[in-house]
Amino acid sequence: MKKILFTSLLMVITILTYAQDKHFSQFYSAPLTINPSMTGLFDGKYRGIVNYRTQWGSILNTPFTTIGASADGSFSPFGRGKFPDKIGAGVMFFSDKVGQQTFSTDQISLSGAYHKALDYKGKNVISVGYQISIVQKSINFNQVNFNDQFNGLTGYTFTTQENLPTNNITYGDMSTGIFWSMAASEKVSVYAGLGLHHFNSPDASFYENPDIQPDNIAFKTTVQGGAKFQISKRYDVEPRFVLLLQGNRFEANVGTNVRLALDDYATQNLILGAWFRPVGDVGGSFALDAVVAMAAYRRQNIQVGMSYDVNTSKLSSATGGNGGFELSFSFIGFYEDSNILCPQF
Repeated sequence: MKKILFTSLLMVITILTYAQDKHFSQFYSAPLTINPSMTGLFDGKYRGIVNYRTQWGSILNTPFTTIGASADGSFSPFGRGKFPDKIGAGVMFFSDKVGQQTFSTDQISLSGAYHKALDYKGKNVISVGYQISIVQKSINFNQVNFNDQFNGLTGYTFTTQENLPTNNITYGDMSTGIFWSMAASEKVSVYAGLGLHHFNSPDASFYENPDIQPDNIAFKTTVQGGAKFQISKRYDVEPRFVLLLQGNRFEANVGTNVRLALDDYATQNLILGAWFRPVGDVGGSFALDAVVAMAAYRRQNIQVGMSYDVNTSKLSSATGGNGGFELSFSFIGFYEDSNILCPQF
């Protein structure tokens, strides 16, 4: 019975962390989490981003907390030559906490990308990238109680006799991707990308016994696409989507952002967006998991964004519709106004 309970605990943790695989509603404010070929792909020389997400605070005493930070930059391998190619390099940190530090995942990643211009003006670019990560997962067994610890009167004071596995594991993870962007005209830009994650199928099992089946992380595919339409010098519309496929599960984010310039020179901008997140699972069921509202303020090379997920799944009867809240901050150094679309939010 105790073995069943402990196995159930690990299954629940696995399900929760599966759902937390670098999950940000502001996915384009965390570009290195969805496609390594976007490393260094922005209007500037270097960029710093910080992301924060908290969710399920309405039903948990300690909500899930996710923090991400990244820094990347680019340089031209040909100097001032006629080929406007770029090489991008970056580093990313990701940390996810479940409960009162009961389960945590920490990751550090190094990314590299090459951005090949398909014309001399750099209006048509194809990018390829690669990312290697070191991931550490840990369980705090001091925060977990078992039946044999109950003293029958006052609480869980006895020492458990459970044969517990190691509480800390580390493994390597690998991702790659390709991204294409084109400025079709002065007012229209389009892009599409494909990311391949966990292609080395890392073993994330806490058990060291070779007789126990390993817990290999399923291969994940990320498909993304979108466009930018300049309605006027003060208004842009940017519809886009990202689709995540992992095992027999999928998640999609589909929506549109609108940029509103707050001055005549568009140095200050307000960005508003509405998004829908349908999901599917191994049972073949399909549901709308959340509706997301986003807003950001951009002043030249600095942007601050926030979003809120309104939960619409079956869990909404318990959450009251409360989902996740996110904040993001990004800074771009040596900002450049290029023709290539570089999605930022």
